[in-house]
Amino acid sequence: MSRLYILDTNVLLHDPKALFAFQDNEVILPLAVVEDLLERGLIEMEALTYIRGRSIPRQFILCDEAQNLSPHMIKTLITRVGRGTKIVFTGDPEQIDHPYLDANSNGLSYLVEKLKHEEITGHVTLVKGERSQVAELGARLL
Repeated sequence: MSRLYILDTNVLLHDPKALFAFQDNEVILPLAVVEDLLERGLIEMEALTYIRGRSIPRQFILCDEAQNLSPHMIKTLITRVGRGTKIVFTGDPEQIDHPYLDANSNGLSYLVEKLKHEEITGHVTLVKGERSQVAELGARLL
């Protein structure tokens, strides 16, 4: 049976279950559902720290908050993709928490720029935030 790897660079390094403790339960999954899926082995969450040296075939990988990864970490993750694996990177280059990255130097922007002309890749840019007007204003002006 295939497993879903959920990779988060900020939270999972310290507490793999913390990712879902602060998300909106109507948008993501309720914590009880996620815990059940983890217990049954249907999903796995891993910190990028432990990804080196692995090959991940026939899986679906979701890398959230990819704007907080360096280009080197993006390369480390994408080169682990094995045959039959699909990988999705999500993030907002306007919301970077890493002190040494910006909207242009972060791994997500780097990835999009390098792979934008490749036939096997796709890219979607959302132009409007849905959190709130205040959040959108802060992302745009600060």
